Amino acid sequence: MVHSRAANAKVWRLRGRSILKRRLIILDEPTMGLSLTETKKCLDFVAGIKAAGKSCIFIDHNIFHVYPVWDRIVVLDRGTIRGFNT
Repeated sequence: MVHSRAANAKVWRLRGRSILKRRLIILDEPTMGLSLTETKKCLDFVAGIKAAGKSCIFIDHNIFHVYPVWDRIVVLDRGTIRGFNT
C-alpha cells in the first residue's frame, strides 16, 4: 500500500474540479496508489456521482472497488468481453 501526499492530492483533485457538472464522468483506476482511508473517500465520491444522477465509467483492476457502486458491469480481458451484467 502506498501512502503519500501525491496519492492524497489525487482524491482532492477529483473532488475539487467541476466534475459534477458533467453528464458522464470517466475514472481510470482512481484508487491506484491510495491508502485504505483515501480509497474510501474516493469510493464515497463515486457513490456521490451516482447519487447525483450522473453516469460514470469506472475502470479498475480491483473488482472489490467496483462492487459497491456499479449498476452495470462489463469485464474485459485484453479487449475481449468476458462477462457482463445489466
